[in-house]
Amino acid sequence: MFIIGAIIFTLYIIGLIFGALVLDMWSAETSPKALIGIGWTALLLIGLFYTEKNIILFKELASNNGININISDSPIQTIHIGDPNKVMDIHREALRSNIYIQPIRYPTVPINKELFMKKLA
Repeated sequence: MFIIGAIIFTLYIIGLIFGALVLDMWSAETSPKALIGIGWTALLLIGLFYTEKNIILFKELASNNGININISDSPIQTIHIGDPNKVMDIHREALRSNIYIQPIRYPTVPINKELFMKKLA
């Protein structure tokens, strides 16, 4: 229970700090609720900005390297491989390098439509 309380308190403080930074002031007239709302809105927008930049970069890199990806503006991107053995070989090799990419195989996708899924952040 203490850990949950500590997490909530930390989130509260982060919201206050970012709210004050966005408003560039800490005023007695500005309520803590308003600061928290402004702070978390600013953090969300910053996160969306960086996610959008990463999606664009991912698409450029895939295109430049001849990697077949699904055209999507979503942070969830897929890389189509098509060969179930190749998907698992790539997956195992990535794990050896401490990189996790989610293989999606039959029966989730049709046979010979295997792919990788990655959420960009």
